[in-house]
Amino acid sequence: MIKSENIREIFSYDEETGVVSRVFGCAKEKPSKDGYKRIFFNGKHYQCHRVAMTIVNGFWPNELVDHINGITSDNRLCNLRLATKEQNRQNIKNPSSKSGVLGVTWNKQSNKWQAQIKAGDKNHYLGVFKTIDLAKEAYLNAKRRFHQYGI
Repeated sequence: MIKSENIREIFSYDEETGVVSRVFGCAKEKPSKDGYKRIFFNGKHYQCHRVAMTIVNGFWPNELVDHINGITSDNRLCNLRLATKEQNRQNIKNPSSKSGVLGVTWNKQSNKWQAQIKAGDKNHYLGVFKTIDLAKEAYLNAKRRFHQYGI
């Protein structure tokens, strides 16, 4: 691991474009399978968003680095913020459910769309709805109430 006080000697960071590069040498950012950009130095890959925050703040972040707009390859400073695991989870943009809508699933028993949201360690059941749009609306209303870190 590179010491944070040496990070500016090794990497440069353009806050406007989000590009991280090596000060000396030809190493450039390369996207990983999960969309995060990484850069190689001294036998190790470093995530560019973490390098960027280290350059800006002067220390390796203990927290996660959240991409505000949900685009993991966008490392512009205006798109990065330090976050806890819960805060980072609140900012998820891409649903993993089959419905394609965050917090919304199909309820086979009622033949309706079901909405729920997790806040802290608690799941909040928001109800079942005739349409996916109504379930999505219920989820978004709850998100504004429970997830102050999500946009």
